[in-house]
Amino acid sequence: MTDFRNLIQRLTDELDAAASNLYFDDYAPDIKSVLADARAYLAQPEPQGPTDDERHADFAAWLAREMPAGTVISDPLWWAPRIARAVLARWGCQ
Repeated sequence: MTDFRNLIQRLTDELDAAASNLYFDDYAPDIKSVLADARAYLAQPEPQGPTDDERHADFAAWLAREMPAGTVISDPLWWAPRIARAVLARWGCQ
């Protein structure tokens, strides 16, 4: 479970306890609505990111568009930062 999902679970537990407290009667409908939303979120499977194969294919497609077959790299220093940024962006390493 990600840190975000853990936080939502903890908040849900705390709100659930608070909703049953006498002092929260006026707010109970709002709290119960938030609890229902949080439980619905937690009931969903955790989203999965792209696989390594998908990332590789995405990067290969980008590189093929940017540097078609037969391209002569006359200035590697011009290409280096562009390739590095593309790799980092596609691998989620901003």
